[in-house]
Amino acid sequence: MAAVPFSIKHLYAGLAEAEGLTWMEQETLVLEYCVKDFTKSLCSSVKEVRLDLREVEAVELQEPLWRPPRLSVRMQSLSAVRRLPHTQGAVQLCVPREARARARTLANRLTLALSEYKLEWLEHEHRRLQREGR
Repeated sequence: MAAVPFSIKHLYAGLAEAEGLTWMEQETLVLEYCVKDFTKSLCSSVKEVRLDLREVEAVELQEPLWRPPRLSVRMQSLSAVRRLPHTQGAVQLCVPREARARARTLANRLTLALSEYKLEWLEHEHRRLQREGR
């Protein structure tokens, strides 16, 4: 699957923004990014964050007509996204309009993987309860 470019705007009171790529590998959402200052002349080293899909609570792609799409990934805990800038339990990725189709494909794949994981967990819990006689 092709990587989806993204940015995270308004970091450090508007003095910086993150730019990067995201893609899905097996049961992981990978985000690779660097933080640039407001002049775009200074860039941090490239950082990579891997989010385990078992820790994802919800995925949503917002596609307003007047703004670029936003991919929102809400996590079950803050510790899952602690290494990402400007997150409060969710990752908000601004996607360029030209990458809208790739973002839609990524959101669909993430949603499908999340549904499969939840179904697998429910089946496991059902078998466990049956063994316990409940």
